[in-house]
Amino acid sequence: EPGDLSEVPVPVHLVENKPNPPISKIASGDHVNFVLTTSGDVYSWGYGDNGALGHEIDEGDMQGICDEFCPRKLEVLKKINAARKKRGKTEMTAIVHDISSGGQHSAIMCSLLE
Repeated sequence: EPGDLSEVPVPVHLVENKPNPPISKIASGDHVNFVLTTSGDVYSWGYGDNGALGHEIDEGDMQGICDEFCPRKLEVLKKINAARKKRGKTEMTAIVHDISSGGQHSAIMCSLLE
């Protein structure tokens, strides 16, 4: 039935079967949620239309949709660093300063360091 959320899991832990790490900020929009931990990790969940959650989208996903109903850690630099390593360059590190989410947007403010 439309609007029935009874079968949608409710996130309890950021990492399954482990205590939650200390959280420094939570940002929620209409359909997306972000958590920034004190160690700088970012987790997101919600409706992932057009990459709104920041996760890599598999090419086979219909219309770029990648919904996540439990928190998932962002791993945006993993692929970039693999390509940099292949070219003999050093890996980059992202230092997250802030997160924001609203009606139709989400943003992660960070610095990239080599």
